[in-house]
Amino acid sequence: MAYADTVKPVIKSVKAISNREYEISLNKTATAFQRISLDDVTHGKQVQIFAVNHEADKINLLTATTDSAQIRFKINQLQDSKGNLTELSALTIQSSTVQDIVP
Repeated sequence: MAYADTVKPVIKSVKAISNREYEISLNKTATAFQRISLDDVTHGKQVQIFAVNHEADKINLLTATTDSAQIRFKINQLQDSKGNLTELSALTIQSSTVQDIVP
């Protein structure tokens, strides 16, 4: 007997690579999403996203530099290959002390 995949994709974790680069890990491979946004919780404003790279269960973002103590990541309409849809997946992280390094 086969079981249907009913697990919806959600944000599992976010890793700060620098103060403008982030890697979002999902709980499973996602095939589509409608919108990604970042909110600077500390200053009450949105953080501009310059580039998005999505591969399987990872989404990499290049954003404007922020010195926020807390950043909220939101993905709207996150969907997997089986049609499981998450209307809104969100995760708030504490800021990183990782500094940009220019070689």
